[in-house]
Parts: sequence; structure tokens; C-alpha cells
Amino acid sequence: MQKLANAALIFVTAVFSINRLAVPYEQARPRSRRDLHTAAGDILRRCRALEISGRL
Repeated sequence: MQKLANAALIFVTAVFSINRLAVPYEQARPRSRRDLHTAAGDILRRCRALEISGRL
């Protein structure tokens, strides 16, 4: 919990897209699970990089 409080103190912000392609809903829906999985991986990688650098 302390690590999250520290993150707020250094104003860590990031934007991660859940939709990998700008396509109509009908085309995006079948790939949404894979896109969400990829976005979650991106977020975890960013958290790990911050942890390694000592900023999280």
C-alpha cells in the first residue's frame, strides 16, 4: 500500500489504449479480449519498470 502512496506523490501518469485499432464496434468486439490482455501486460510492464527504477 505504501508503494501506491509513493506513486501518487511523484505524479505517475500513463495512458494505455485498450482498443489497439480504430475500427467499428462490430470488428473490435471479437478482438477485445486479446486487446485487453495486451493492455494489462503493458500496465504490468510499466509498474515493473517503475519498481526496478525505485520510483514505485
